[in-house]
Amino acid sequence: MFSFFLHNPNDLKIIPDSNYNVVPFGHRCSSALVCKYASLRKFSLPFDWTIPLFPQKIKEVLQNDFQEFVPDVHNNVFENKYAIILSHFNSDKESGIEEYNRRIERFSNIMKESKKIYFVYINEDYLYDPTYREEGFNHSIFSQMLELETFLKILGILDRNMYNFKRGGGIAGNCPNVKPLVEVFGVKF
Repeated sequence: MFSFFLHNPNDLKIIPDSNYNVVPFGHRCSSALVCKYASLRKFSLPFDWTIPLFPQKIKEVLQNDFQEFVPDVHNNVFENKYAIILSHFNSDKESGIEEYNRRIERFSNIMKESKKIYFVYINEDYLYDPTYREEGFNHSIFSQMLELETFLKILGILDRNMYNFKRGGGIAGNCPNVKPLVEVFGVKF
């Protein structure tokens, strides 16, 4: 079992009820795993098990309405046109394609629901690669999150009563003084 440190200066709380959805995304699979172990993950979504996934890539996927999100898996191509690798793809490729289609449809439906949405971003490479600890890198990720938020507002997905991206929510494995690994924001539609 792993332990974690939660850095949450904005005192953001996810209250376990049925009136919210959690959308994990991140550099690897860790966002989905942390949400699972925190009992926040209710179902699979298209960004759960992908490498690498930065907010800018999500924006590109949404701009293109998930077109060509699933690459030519029949020829063992698991990296799509957005340079996102679909990890842990089902060995039964037809079933895997169907799974991703359901995840994409589920994500689209979540964006239309009136429930609160929490996006959870974790960059696990922060723990073992100093490049990911550089202030410039983390500032770039945070800037990309703000751009994604603006994009969602322009699409009319976000309203004025949402929680904005806030720097600060963080989870780190046994690290007492780490900078934020997770950026969490909630959206009320």
